[in-house]
Amino acid sequence: MNCSEVQKKIGFWMDKELPEDETTDLEYHLANCKKCSLEAGGLKCVSGLLYSYFAEPAPPPPRLKDKMMADFRKTHSKPTLLKRLNSNQFSWPMIPISIGGALVGLFLGALACEITILASGFLTQDSYIDALCSTGMAFGI
Repeated sequence: MNCSEVQKKIGFWMDKELPEDETTDLEYHLANCKKCSLEAGGLKCVSGLLYSYFAEPAPPPPRLKDKMMADFRKTHSKPTLLKRLNSNQFSWPMIPISIGGALVGLFLGALACEITILASGFLTQDSYIDALCSTGMAFGI
């Protein structure tokens, strides 16, 4: 085997894809040809470096897991009520407005119920007021 044949087949030899007889001839040539032997050694070295670089995952940078977990907790955790009260997510002037809206809603709901009951004819207005008075619900009593 000559140098040009070795150069064509050396990649197959490194991957152990050559038939046994060609492997024997190539290795004999490498043992006797300094130029091809140096080239094969360099290719083995580069191949080893590439394998070691890509075969095993690189270790993560120090404290990467801690940073990722802190970022995850920051974006996915619900803030406590105290934190929300002290942050810009909470608006103090909205408290009276919210309470007022809830009271108006309750009043309108109760009024709608009274109108429905009276309009249905199930109770007369006098019997309805008597029922409210007897249960203590009239006038907040």
